[in-house]
Amino acid sequence: MILNGRNCYFVQTTKIKPFKRCTYCDKKTKECFGFQFFVILFGIVSLLIVMFTIRDLPIMVIEISIIILLLLALLGYIADKETNEIILSNHLLIELNNELEKRVEQRTKELKLINFDLQKALKIKSDFLKNISHELKTPLATILGYLSILQEKKIGLINEQQEKIITSMKKSGEELLFMIKQLIDLAKSENGALDIEEKELDLSKTISEATASLEYLASKKNISIIVTPDSKIPSKIIADHERIKQILVNLIGNAIKFSENGSKIVVEIKDNGDSTFISVSDSGKGIAKEDLKTIFEPFKKVDSDSAKYGGTGIGLSIVKSLVEAMGGKVFVESKLGKGSKFSFTIPKKETKKE
Repeated sequence: MILNGRNCYFVQTTKIKPFKRCTYCDKKTKECFGFQFFVILFGIVSLLIVMFTIRDLPIMVIEISIIILLLLALLGYIADKETNEIILSNHLLIELNNELEKRVEQRTKELKLINFDLQKALKIKSDFLKNISHELKTPLATILGYLSILQEKKIGLINEQQEKIITSMKKSGEELLFMIKQLIDLAKSENGALDIEEKELDLSKTISEATASLEYLASKKNISIIVTPDSKIPSKIIADHERIKQILVNLIGNAIKFSENGSKIVVEIKDNGDSTFISVSDSGKGIAKEDLKTIFEPFKKVDSDSAKYGGTGIGLSIVKSLVEAMGGKVFVESKLGKGSKFSFTIPKKETKKE
């Protein structure tokens, strides 16, 4: 092999005692030395060596050697032609590969710019949701505070009709406040900044608070909420009380929304070895198989008649974000027309020994 800057002159030979046959010489070599230069060169050298080694060489042997030389030249040409075709194909592949690499590099740059713009837009959206939610939360909290004062009759007596109106107003206000908190959490989850405060809690109490907050909504449809605890689960666990309550309110609230009047919702708690397993099952309309993959996406509503059921479409997305922020996993099982079962796990952590 002869190297010269960018050019590479390459010759390949094969030993056939006492000759050497040229099997390949590249285009640059041909241009420099001639088409079958090496075939003839190696043949002549081999023949001369034989002639000088054996002085009284018969003419027949010389004739045979010349015939062999010509045959070798012919074979060298055939091999060279086939190899050149392969080399040409390789050159085309290299050129194609280089072109593809350039295109990939260009497309990568374009995608990086698009990703940057998307991240920027996402941040603007998250900041907007967070800011507007805080602005709505403050006056709403004040309204709810005054309604509580009226409900508790601290500024005077109210009749039965007034009490019903105040109770209804307060419930609606609490639902709106919950939605606002959800929007704030959505903005935080998109920025990876969800607040998790883990401490010792009574899981049965947390679940009771979640179900109690939804009794009014469940009673409107005459729906029963049944809780089935597991005796193996300790009375105290380490977790975030408010976040577990928020997860359950979302899941049970969804179950109430999509369940028929007079049906049942089952909240089941199980010991799952290294985690606590909680599930919420209903016998509602269920979810189609093709929608299960996207059901946890924000603002995703799989039902075509979403206006009938209401909601913002962020509840399940918040559930997934909260569960994963606590180190757990969320699961869903559902069949269209058969109901749904949403489950999540809470990793077990050691409680403080008294």
